[in-house]
Amino acid sequence: MKRGAIIAAAVLVVVLISIPAGWFIFKEKRAVLSASFLDAGDSALSNGNNGAALLSYKKASVLTPKSFAPYYKQGQLALGTGHFDEAIKFFEKSFNFSGPEIAPYVSAGEAYFEKQDFVKAEDYFKKAASISQNSSELLYWIARSELNLGHLDQAREALQKARDFSGGKQITFLLSLISSLSDPSRAIDIITPEMQLEKSLPAGSGEITATILYESYKKMAMTEETAVREVIAAGLLNQMGEEGLGVQKLEEITAGNPKMRDAWVFLSYGYILKRENDKAISALDKAKKLDPAHPFTYYLYAKAYEAMGEKDLAEENYNRANKLGFNPNNPLI
Repeated sequence: MKRGAIIAAAVLVVVLISIPAGWFIFKEKRAVLSASFLDAGDSALSNGNNGAALLSYKKASVLTPKSFAPYYKQGQLALGTGHFDEAIKFFEKSFNFSGPEIAPYVSAGEAYFEKQDFVKAEDYFKKAASISQNSSELLYWIARSELNLGHLDQAREALQKARDFSGGKQITFLLSLISSLSDPSRAIDIITPEMQLEKSLPAGSGEITATILYESYKKMAMTEETAVREVIAAGLLNQMGEEGLGVQKLEEITAGNPKMRDAWVFLSYGYILKRENDKAISALDKAKKLDPAHPFTYYLYAKAYEAMGEKDLAEENYNRANKLGFNPNNPLI
């Protein structure tokens, strides 16, 4: 072999050895630079620049490919923008490097929950709970998953545990609602202390309150009709942000009881929350045929048309609702 070739081969060997050596030698510097990219990504995300945030997170993952944070943050970004399958892939990749972290398991559960795959959602929430057993937030997520699977007893048990750990308005509200289906009096007992704590909300805020729940449970206690109780409960689910389950229940109720005005009204409200405004209009048409003078029907027409950009129709129906005595303080009662 010629001397030049020998020298070239020797140089190549040195370079090949030095590359991985340098990679490990500069590990600390890579970690620092990766952290700066994560911070830059967080800053971009807070300013609404998703593209810049994603680029920064990807740079961080290249520098520290065995760190859970870059994958987790990319997953969070995908979750926040509605790309649930992509989010799940990032979260599952972060599991390999997360150690005792529960965050990626909780987030993966949220992604599956949004996909309405409640079995897998519950599985991930329970994995997270096995790491942190005293988390009322996790128990709340587990309860919501159980509720969507129709497991009322298991949902009630999880909520009761969550309430014992730390309480919280959302937990108490949902626990009272589940209890109302079988025992409205028990639901009233659960919600009464919350009524004494909350301050009155401004008229027309649309937010669920303990007072609204209390009055609803009183109505439920006055009837033995299961369908009526279920309509009220499903309407409350919509107001609590559980419109997916609320709409599902109301579709079942209207299929079996097509002459229940309130079922169609509450169903339309759920559709509006889900941004399915064409379906909302169709449900309201059925409600109007059953009762052409119900003010909340026209208020919801207005909300649906407003969401569709039909300003004239929205204003016309707002006016109609007001003339019929629409009460913005608590339209669903």
